[in-house]
Amino acid sequence: MKTNLDGIKIKPYYRSEHLKGLEHILNVKPGEFPFVRGEKADNNWLIRQDIVVEDFAEANKTALNAIERGTESIAFAICTENAVTKMILQNYWNIFLLNQLN
Repeated sequence: MKTNLDGIKIKPYYRSEHLKGLEHILNVKPGEFPFVRGEKADNNWLIRQDIVVEDFAEANKTALNAIERGTESIAFAICTENAVTKMILQNYWNIFLLNQLN
């Protein structure tokens, strides 16, 4: 018998006799009382990836890779003032250069 990381013993397979006494769970649909399978019948979940941003180019690559693999929602966590300041200065510099070219 295997034990997972939380110390719960996992049987190698489950059979119908293991379900006896669980009718209160098995006979209830999601969104139905007593809500043991969730309070909503359809949650419309999105697959989300959180990305910690230290380098914007690297975070962009990570995001594009996640999208290619099926991510539907992305959250960027910009953790330092340095990262925000760098982004603002880089964008300011790009705008300055574009204005000089025109």
